[in-house]
Amino acid sequence: MMICYCLIQEGKFSPGEMRSLERGIEDIVEKHLASGVDLSWVTIAEGNHWLGGEPSDCSLVQLTTPNIEQSARVHLLAAIRDLWVQTTGCTAHDIMINAPPLSALAT
Repeated sequence: MMICYCLIQEGKFSPGEMRSLERGIEDIVEKHLASGVDLSWVTIAEGNHWLGGEPSDCSLVQLTTPNIEQSARVHLLAAIRDLWVQTTGCTAHDIMINAPPLSALAT
């Protein structure tokens, strides 16, 4: 089971958008990693999320993966980016996605 944290600004997305993102990430993880995912939402109060020294409403997706080839990781990251952009209407610059192998986090 993979672990995914989605950090978003409080009030940024509707409950419907969040459900669509969650289902979409579940489908992507199943397709790309043949695994389930334990997804948690972390909301950050407006003004407490900064980028480049300025307040931001960017989102962060942190997903653990098994050890996979970099080309497979790139396809996984792109699928999550595309889902996020299509679902929320944000740009690719408004979402940061990190998908390290679980083994890298345990060292």
